[in-house]
Amino acid sequence: MFPGTDTELPFLHGTLVVHVQEAKDLPDTDSAWWTSKKNVTDAFAKISILPVGTTLAKTKVVNDSLFPAWNEEFSIPVCHNAINLRVEVCDSDFCYGGEPIGYLDIPAIRLLDEPVIDEWFDLETPAGGQGSVKIKASLKPKDCFIEGHKKFLQEKNYFPIRENNKMVLYQDADTPKLPIFEGVLNPDGSEYTPTRCWRDLFDAIVAAEKIIYIAGFSVTVRVLLMIWNDRTSGYLSRGGQMGTHDEITEEYFADSQVQVANVPRVSEGEQVGIMQAEFAKTMFTHHQKFVITDAEDTESGKRRLVAFIGGIDLTDGRFDNPEYNLFDYSKTHWEDFYQNCTPGATPQTGPREPWHDIHARVEGSIVKDILHNFTARWRKQASDKVGSLFEISDDEFNLEYCPPVEDTDGGYWNIQLLRSITADSCYFDEDRIGALTTKSGTLTEDSILRTYIQQIRLADNFIYIENQYFLGSAYSWAEERDTHCRHTIPREIVSKITDKIVAGERFTAYITIPLDSEIAVGATQIDFQAEDHCGEPRMAILELMLLNPQCFYLPDFPIHFSKGYIRFDRISRKITQKLFCAYTFFEMCNLQSKLNEPFLQSTGSDAHPTDYLMFFSPCKAESPDMVPEGLIDPEPGTPAAAAKNSLRHPIYVHSKLMIVDDDYIILGSANINQRSMSGSRDSEIAVGATQIDFQAEDHCGEPR
Repeated sequence: MFPGTDTELPFLHGTLVVHVQEAKDLPDTDSAWWTSKKNVTDAFAKISILPVGTTLAKTKVVNDSLFPAWNEEFSIPVCHNAINLRVEVCDSDFCYGGEPIGYLDIPAIRLLDEPVIDEWFDLETPAGGQGSVKIKASLKPKDCFIEGHKKFLQEKNYFPIRENNKMVLYQDADTPKLPIFEGVLNPDGSEYTPTRCWRDLFDAIVAAEKIIYIAGFSVTVRVLLMIWNDRTSGYLSRGGQMGTHDEITEEYFADSQVQVANVPRVSEGEQVGIMQAEFAKTMFTHHQKFVITDAEDTESGKRRLVAFIGGIDLTDGRFDNPEYNLFDYSKTHWEDFYQNCTPGATPQTGPREPWHDIHARVEGSIVKDILHNFTARWRKQASDKVGSLFEISDDEFNLEYCPPVEDTDGGYWNIQLLRSITADSCYFDEDRIGALTTKSGTLTEDSILRTYIQQIRLADNFIYIENQYFLGSAYSWAEERDTHCRHTIPREIVSKITDKIVAGERFTAYITIPLDSEIAVGATQIDFQAEDHCGEPRMAILELMLLNPQCFYLPDFPIHFSKGYIRFDRISRKITQKLFCAYTFFEMCNLQSKLNEPFLQSTGSDAHPTDYLMFFSPCKAESPDMVPEGLIDPEPGTPAAAAKNSLRHPIYVHSKLMIVDDDYIILGSANINQRSMSGSRDSEIAVGATQIDFQAEDHCGEPR
């Protein structure tokens, strides 16, 4: 509906607060004999925005009532052109979804003009009208935030801001002292020494005396390992569809003192149907990645807590450094050869898949919050192993530990723990429930999404993003707008750029994503049929990129990496989305041009909207003398053969990172896609942090 014209509709930008209170005189639409003894309507309400119909929220189900009282309030980040806010009442279905009963519409212009709307609305129903719903709604503008800790989540949050922490950032699993770092200085002017993640992690594990808690794809020392149970393990492949090796890991530790909780991503609650529950177990994951250990505190004589958190999994293929060797890997990668992008590549032929990632080590009070997250998940999902949790007490641990910082560190960090998680996966403290939202009646934390949105809105000069995925805001695409990727992050970036262009201020969004997606482990040939790629073999596309990685071309929109073109005119944008996670970029550029190009032209500016929005996909090129003797040639006609001939390969970007104005950083496990940002799909964890002694406003607005 309204394709290509809805940018002229009223623009709702801020936080939409909707209180779905109650309904009365609903029609009885429940005819299912199994539902209950009373057998009348089991009503729930869902909130959406027209014209696209993007679903924003759902209430719980109130069973067997024609006068249901939901009394649920939703605070919803919005960045939508809209004609109406719609609230639809449905009768819950036993298996999946619900049968519509009726709906009410609130014009978007009313939300912009009226501070608060609080009234009864009659339902529009197929039978001509029966029932009404009490709704209270208001729109808080995007610039309405609380002063104070400006660069932190200002709305109520489950975890508070923790001060006086130490944080060490890591690029990749290992970063040796390379020539590229010559001339890089610490805050105090001393020479920078690169940080080495897996070296530090190894040392921390070896030094642990009380606990090692691991959450990920993964005695005097209590080792508890919580990993996601991939339902496909042992069926599609030994390691599972996602290559998690969960059953292999559980078997490996079977006769040891390591306690392994191999837990599925369950979905509970009265509103969850049979199909939904099974879908969640199979398709959604536990994606958090962190390690907690104890360490020596020489001052108190007790133990202290240290945590490692970010995007690096403790599994095969993740060990790499910024040199990203493609073919010379015999010393470090022969038994850890990983290649999930380029079919035909083996340890005997090369190339390996270069892996770029981001991680961090944190010390101080923030670690207690990471520990809280682990124990709350363990108690919920490994209830039969609760006795394995180590009792963390003041007798043995300095729980108020304040780490010392050196001049080379640049001072203390303020850090806040962020999550995507539901009550299906962890216990929430009763006194913090007010900081949560609900989705279909299930308590949900989506603070990672809300922090991304807030930081984009607060950005002054630039944002820099690295992410494995960049998919979202499908409601603002020109086509395929019903795609279930509804979060607002890409649309927020476009809106920020629009505001800056109109204000005549410089602003740039830098977004780094992998050039090509990985191939699912155990994927069958049917996933890559030529007919699904407009006649083009999927791997032929990768070959083209390997032969000439300077740029690629999307239909009607050239994207320059440097010079030259590769034309993909015959490849549909939908397939481009599947291959490169670039469809969102295509749509962002289209939307930005539509919004901003006329304004730029009217001011006589020679700037182009893409001057404000830049996408990057890193690749590695090597010279023949970097290829060791002894490798055999790949099978002719394969992508591996193309890579061997060109000596080029994309660097796989797995990091999940955003930097704002050189003031604020968020890093963790969450991808920029719906399953990571929803809060109710994959469980995720991140930290948002700022170093209080180095803010742009303290340096004439310039990045340090």
